[in-house]
Amino acid sequence: MIQKETYFNLVDLKKEFQKRSHELVIEWNEKVCWEGTPEEQEAHENLEKSIRERIAEITTTLSKARESIPRKILKSWADEYYGRK
Repeated sequence: MIQKETYFNLVDLKKEFQKRSHELVIEWNEKVCWEGTPEEQEAHENLEKSIRERIAEITTTLSKARESIPRKILKSWADEYYGRK
């Protein structure tokens, strides 16, 4: 079973990657698509792809971890993490 700290470190990492992915989409729409060289566009697309792949890997890891954690424990972890009572 995955440790609580490890689980929520992955949750935080996934959020960071999602935020960066969103920033890259905005950057693409505002600048790279219009002003970027073909090399810059390719590099940008590769970075986006890499981030999406990493998000998918983390999502899979978290999903598998949830299967091995009893629901009651997972709920208590989530309550603590999100500051719920």
